[in-house]
Amino acid sequence: MGYATLPKGNRDCSEAIAPLPISQDKDYARRYWLGVAGWVGFSLLALALRGIRWDEDLEFAQAMTGLVPYPDGHPLPQYTRAAYNAQFYSTALLLWLTRSDAVVCGFRNLLFIVSTVLPMYMLAATLSRRVSAGCIATALFLAGIHLEFDGAYPQFLWPGVFSNGHIGVGYTLIVVALFAGGYARAAALAVGLMPCIHLGQMAPMLLLGGAYAIALWQVGSLGTLRKILSWFFGGLAVCLVFLLIQRSFVLPPPDSGPYAVRGDVQAIWEGRLGGDDMHRSIPVGNSHVVAGGILLLGLMVFAAWPAGLLRDSAWRWVLAYALCVLAVVYGIIAIHLMWRHHTPYLLLGWLPYRLSNHLSPILIAAVVSILLTPKKTARLAASGSLAVAASLAFILIKDRTGTLIGENFYSRYLKTTDSVFFFLYGAALGLLFLAAKDWHAENPKKYRRRFMGIIAMNAAGIAALCAVHQFGAACVTVGWLAMVALGRIPRLSQPSATMTRRILGSHALCLTLGALLVTSILWSEYTNREHLPVGAFEGKVADYLDEQGDTNALLVAGPHQLLLQAQTGHPVMADMATSFHSSYMPSLGPSIQGMLEPIYGIRLERPAEDPASASWAEVWEARSSREWRELGEHFSFKYVIAPRELELDLRLLFVGSNDAFYTFRP
Repeated sequence: MGYATLPKGNRDCSEAIAPLPISQDKDYARRYWLGVAGWVGFSLLALALRGIRWDEDLEFAQAMTGLVPYPDGHPLPQYTRAAYNAQFYSTALLLWLTRSDAVVCGFRNLLFIVSTVLPMYMLAATLSRRVSAGCIATALFLAGIHLEFDGAYPQFLWPGVFSNGHIGVGYTLIVVALFAGGYARAAALAVGLMPCIHLGQMAPMLLLGGAYAIALWQVGSLGTLRKILSWFFGGLAVCLVFLLIQRSFVLPPPDSGPYAVRGDVQAIWEGRLGGDDMHRSIPVGNSHVVAGGILLLGLMVFAAWPAGLLRDSAWRWVLAYALCVLAVVYGIIAIHLMWRHHTPYLLLGWLPYRLSNHLSPILIAAVVSILLTPKKTARLAASGSLAVAASLAFILIKDRTGTLIGENFYSRYLKTTDSVFFFLYGAALGLLFLAAKDWHAENPKKYRRRFMGIIAMNAAGIAALCAVHQFGAACVTVGWLAMVALGRIPRLSQPSATMTRRILGSHALCLTLGALLVTSILWSEYTNREHLPVGAFEGKVADYLDEQGDTNALLVAGPHQLLLQAQTGHPVMADMATSFHSSYMPSLGPSIQGMLEPIYGIRLERPAEDPASASWAEVWEARSSREWRELGEHFSFKYVIAPRELELDLRLLFVGSNDAFYTFRP
């Protein structure tokens, strides 16, 4: 591992050393990138074991290419073609070239898994300067210890329907890791490409890039800054070329037909904000817990600076990015609280609250790195490793403890793994506290005030957590006390000739348990293997339509269905994402409302008052056969899929386990 001597202007830093950026440490860089290749290989293995699953972009690509033909003016092809999104267009190109659902979804699934494992590995391996720490952090991440800490948008581990946001998050965190590792040119190019990859993830990255540029300018590295900016503008140039290509495929708005509807775009936008668009609602829950946790951990890291712990520019840039995320998210929350549903599209259209999902991976990487890395406090290294090993062991056995501790207690507290997240966080705080205690003991007069501040920060943080998450506060306290207790065990805490052997042994234990955990996770995924699953009912619908010669028949199903188009190969009037398209692209709001209101009784526009309205199921049951036929003639459909418990005034063709298939009466 390469090191650089720090400037001697500060007595606290004069004898300390700081790791070189990974890009300048050739020996570690080689091992680091071998780890990257290893996790890409893991992604391929996981894809092979768990099978290929449906991806939303397949349906988008089918609509964009016309392989599943939609009526002229329908909002889905209008939306997908107008979206400035290279993920949409690359998927459409791949489908057009291969005509294979498996190839398209398999490629998207691979990107999804890579976006899960690679950012965590790269962040932890960069912060810790240990490939092993990166692998262990990724194993914990795959166990889902972060899943309870989402904001206005769920977090995922494995490929499912919704992939674009997850891939965008992974891409962004990889860019953060590149910045932190000293790969500034590659990071700048990736930032320049972000508008076409996922524009909604870009705001905090621009703030970080600006801070990086200012830092180079302040130290007079103008030549380096110019080179980095040239890579950034190179990425933007690619985005411009893509924009020119993409605009040629945008469909003109319909000027006739059922979808040529004019309406109040602003009223529909405000209706969505005041209605059921949970992705743009002010986030509640555990995302705020993670925000507070990362602030406290950052303060603790810098408060323990005189101990020589974590003296690395990588930490400064990763924590700086977390602060950029917090500034963007909470700045917009403040405006949103003032303006409510009048908040403009410019602030909320790109889902800024999804940025909160960047924080829990960063916090996991930081916590694991603290516990597995303290080079200047080697006496604590074995203790930190034991805390990580205990967490891995607990995850491996927790599903077998229900009968021992009681099913109620298990279901309430231990079924999910957020307890591990809290425990490890408390252990990291405890380790930083012990490190600070060491340098306070060396010079109590000089560091007394700072040490008392560290004690106050720990106490205030746990007390604040107790006010909103009592179980989490208990787990943090247990982790903190466990680390302090381990730090007082003589065989673990006092330097000796066997210290290195103990540290290596505890790391080997963590790696062994991590490998067992990853293996058990892969086995679980294999036992639930599926390959582009098609339901029996959906398959029967497709076969019936083929027999009738209605190969392009438009289907009308409930407004919350998923993947009906992918499983039947037929266009579908609406699905659960349709109303959200009006939030992403407000100009489509009138057309979407003009489709949803007559068919489902769903009105997106915010009414002057909020009277109780009938559900779409009630609307369907109350509709007469004549009214169904008139709707069918207007929107060019004649087949309806409804929950089997509904009684519709239509001709029943057949019934499945959950749904029934209808057509119009003669």
